[in-house]
Amino acid sequence: MVDEKGKRIPNETALLMVAKLVMQDRPGARSGFPVNISSVIEQLAQPNKVRIMRLRTAPRYIMEASREKGMHFVGDGIGGFIFPEFQPCFDAMFAIVKIVELMARHHAKLHALAGEVPDLKPSIKKCPVPGTAKAGDAAGD
Repeated sequence: MVDEKGKRIPNETALLMVAKLVMQDRPGARSGFPVNISSVIEQLAQPNKVRIMRLRTAPRYIMEASREKGMHFVGDGIGGFIFPEFQPCFDAMFAIVKIVELMARHHAKLHALAGEVPDLKPSIKKCPVPGTAKAGDAAGD
């Protein structure tokens, strides 16, 4: 995503921005986000009493969650947005239209929205994990 000033918006920040718009638009709704998304999402949800569901990170689980009853919005943090009321899967063309609609409805500009969500500074650390401790590794290889 790129704002109207030509500045690139990182994927997780874009998710927070779109989620904020969706939450303002549908107070009390239910939204899903992967477990690796910043806990800032819960802070953004509080004022609008949006219920957050944390999801496994694989696209399969994200799309499965979008099929759950009452789910209004799901984002994956890497540029994918699902609006289940339209269809329970990623649809880039619809997402663009929906985001523009939400921006128009709330008189929002991307650069201003970016200023309304915390500036995330990712911290990445590699941690060695022995083969026997990895999930799904029944044989211990």
